[in-house]
Amino acid sequence: MKTPRGVARKGPNGFEVIFERHIPHPPQRVWSALTEPEKIETWFCARVEIERRLGGKIIEHHDHVGVDVHGEVTRWEAPRVFEHSWWFGNGEKTPENKVLWELFPEESGTRLVLTHRRPGLDEGGMSGAHVSLDVLCAVLDGADPKQHAAPAGNFRDGEFVQTRAGRGFWANREKLEQEYKRDFAAV
Repeated sequence: MKTPRGVARKGPNGFEVIFERHIPHPPQRVWSALTEPEKIETWFCARVEIERRLGGKIIEHHDHVGVDVHGEVTRWEAPRVFEHSWWFGNGEKTPENKVLWELFPEESGTRLVLTHRRPGLDEGGMSGAHVSLDVLCAVLDGADPKQHAAPAGNFRDGEFVQTRAGRGFWANREKLEQEYKRDFAAV
């Protein structure tokens, strides 16, 4: 299903949600924002440790919700393709979730395609990915990252319980989550 927010579709191994953004900055600048920990922290809702190579480890420290997400770099074709698996917790698991970042040069800058592959559709996670892309674009355009703080909270019984609302683009997360829930019902 194609929506103004992206494309969601069912495949043989689960679901894909694909986001696309046209960013008026050169691919190298976008690549740097996506892969350098000190730059990732300016737009993403986590501190990230990353071994920037095929087979490298990645850890996202989501301090605002008290969760670490682990993964492994499964594709590294600098400066245009970066893919990693991810899972909650620190144990060795069979990764079922993958995130693929692809950069394509355009006359006006860069076309960024973000693909999430997972066993099930998660409107909360996809609304977070959507907002993260909006913040990335704003920060690349010169916005102050502090204007866009992710909500704080905890996970209880697998559900996110918000204790502090987000700011900036993150203030739209709950509305987006409802829109994705409606969209995903049709997939």
